[in-house]
Amino acid sequence: MRDVITVNILTEWYLLAEKGIHSITSSHLALTVFSIFTIWASVMDIKTLKVKNELNLAFLLAGVSFWILPSNALTLGVQHFIGLVVGFLLLFIPGMIANHAFGGDIKFVAVMGFWIGPYAISLVLFLACSIQALNFIVHSLLKRRSSKKIILPFAPAFTVGFFILLFISSF
Repeated sequence: MRDVITVNILTEWYLLAEKGIHSITSSHLALTVFSIFTIWASVMDIKTLKVKNELNLAFLLAGVSFWILPSNALTLGVQHFIGLVVGFLLLFIPGMIANHAFGGDIKFVAVMGFWIGPYAISLVLFLACSIQALNFIVHSLLKRRSSKKIILPFAPAFTVGFFILLFISSF
C-alpha cells in the first residue's frame, strides 16, 4: 500500500514539474532566452567558478518580463515566486550548514526556480546533484595522486539537469 502511495506522490510531483517545464516551452522565445542564459552562466562558471550578479539580475528581469507581458510563457502565476524561494532555499540552507559560499550558484538556481516553478526546480536540483556526484567521482579517479582539493562548477550541472528534464518531458 505504501509503495502505491509513494508512486502516486512521485507521479503527481513529476506532473506538476512538467507544468513548469511547459510554461517555458510554450513560447519559443522564452525557451531560447532561458537556454541562452543558462548556457552563458554555465560557461562563465566553468571559466571563473563564478556566476555574476549582473547575469542573474538580467536573467530574473527577463523572466519577470515574460511573466508580466502578454505571452504564452511563464503561466504558473504565483508558483513562479514560490519557485524563486524554493530554488534559493534548496541551496542556501545546505550552504549555511556546510559553511560554504555558493553565492552566484544560489542566485542562479533561485532565478531558474522563478522560470520553471518549485516542482521542476526540485527535480532539476536532484538531477544536478546526481550529475555533480558523477563528475566528482570521475575527477577523483583521474586525479587520484593529486593532493589538491577538487572544485567543480555547479551551474553546468543545473543546466544539463534542466535539459534532461526538458527531454524527458517531451515524451
